[in-house]
Amino acid sequence: MFAHLLSVLLKLPSAGMWKLSMIGLFSGVLSSSLMIPFTLSLAILSFRRGLDPDDIISPAIAVIGDGIAISSIWIATILLRRFTMPDNVLLPVGFIAVGLAIPNRYRWWSIFIESTPVLITCGVLGIIAGLFLHRQESALAGLPYLFVLIPQIISKVGSMASIAGMRLTSSLYLGFSKPFKWNRYVWENIIAVFWMGVILVVPVAGISFITAKLLSIGKPEIYPLFMLTLLIMVPLSVLMSIFSFILASSVKKIGRDPSNFVVPLITSLSDIAGIAVFVLLLRVVF
Repeated sequence: MFAHLLSVLLKLPSAGMWKLSMIGLFSGVLSSSLMIPFTLSLAILSFRRGLDPDDIISPAIAVIGDGIAISSIWIATILLRRFTMPDNVLLPVGFIAVGLAIPNRYRWWSIFIESTPVLITCGVLGIIAGLFLHRQESALAGLPYLFVLIPQIISKVGSMASIAGMRLTSSLYLGFSKPFKWNRYVWENIIAVFWMGVILVVPVAGISFITAKLLSIGKPEIYPLFMLTLLIMVPLSVLMSIFSFILASSVKKIGRDPSNFVVPLITSLSDIAGIAVFVLLLRVVF
């Protein structure tokens, strides 16, 4: 629905609200049927290997999930073209019937109720981030190689802040910390994010430089890439990690499950914040 309305507002071609909704529904079911077993298997495997699943799952899902989501949309589009309208009507009815057949003891309904508004909000935030970046196209036209750096920065900020958010959320349940109590465990995780950001500055800037060079995207310069990465990724990762604990504490205080809120909101807010700070620094410093 949001995609159709946005297409109408921006005067872009649209397949229609019904078809886009069906593509979203079908691709969501398809990608979830792949990602849920993958996430569960990854959590079990990392735990058995003595690794903290909170450190592994979020970045792995961010990387693999994008590919599976895009592939699912492509598959859903092809399949739905072959179905007639009555078949399309039966699809959501079938999915709802399957959902209602799941026993109540699995608490899927409460998870659905809590997560759906969050995911809708994240979708809106993602649209805002994309539109904001689109409006800055002229500012980046002279330095096209920076387009290679932007997704690198915002993905790393989101991943590091999500790792901190997952660890701090788990700490609220395991008793390592309490809501709004900034104890040693909380600060250890935030400091760890800081050092992760520092360590990743050179690889992120270097990979962006090499990629732009190999693909002949403008005339890449290592200094702007390095400085933008350093000035954006490190402080923003720390700030978003701090906010993740505030968010988790707030949600826990009102009796909700932070696991349904923290990671989706942190990754979406990291996208907006990363793009905004990127454009600001580009205008002010460079």
